[in-house]
Amino acid sequence: MAVDTRAERVIPGIGTLSFEQEPYRRYWLLPDGGQRRRRLPSVTSILSDVIAKPGLVKWAARLGPAYDRARDEAAARGTAIHAFIEHYLQTGELLDPPDEHAPYVHAAAAFLWQYDPRPLAVELLVCHPELGYAGRLDLIAEIDGAATLLDFKTNPAGRIYPEAHVQAYAYELANERCAGLDIERTLLVGIGDSGAFQVVEGVDTAKTWGAVLALYGELKQLERRLGGEEA
Repeated sequence: MAVDTRAERVIPGIGTLSFEQEPYRRYWLLPDGGQRRRRLPSVTSILSDVIAKPGLVKWAARLGPAYDRARDEAAARGTAIHAFIEHYLQTGELLDPPDEHAPYVHAAAAFLWQYDPRPLAVELLVCHPELGYAGRLDLIAEIDGAATLLDFKTNPAGRIYPEAHVQAYAYELANERCAGLDIERTLLVGIGDSGAFQVVEGVDTAKTWGAVLALYGELKQLERRLGGEEA
């Protein structure tokens, strides 16, 4: 269940947006008519730098030396589930999961069976050049006749955290800037290790995302300032 480690999208009126996953996730934008590309931070990296995650800190402290392995396993699990969903939507085939991912795959399959999303765009690259960020949204699909942005979250409890709403809003805003599909609603799908899933309606977090971007910009300015002083 491999996923593409490189992708590219030509966006009329904006330029060419490229994604690279190895060795690290990176987004690059070559503006229309430009000769030099610039790197855009991802939505997830911006949120990670700005929004505190005390639960993650406690989890890392509890695991101690085993934290790195657990973190890598969680990342691999998320990648596998996204690849499973993408493969099914593009081919109609259900892949057999590895044993360690089976409960999560069963939950994802249950969601696909119950909601029957009709894909309009899968793993779509989006960006907002003026606000300075990019991302790769999971899925835009027709559900019950409405164009729906879907974002899948995998964790043992299948929980949807507050920052997931902010992330989904950022994707929707970038999709609009890229003159993408008109999105009528947003659904966040939590996929857990019990084989069950939960669906939460996304909320408008425009004010929160604006505050996150402002603080992120100030932090980067401070880093540059301190770097200049050290030099």
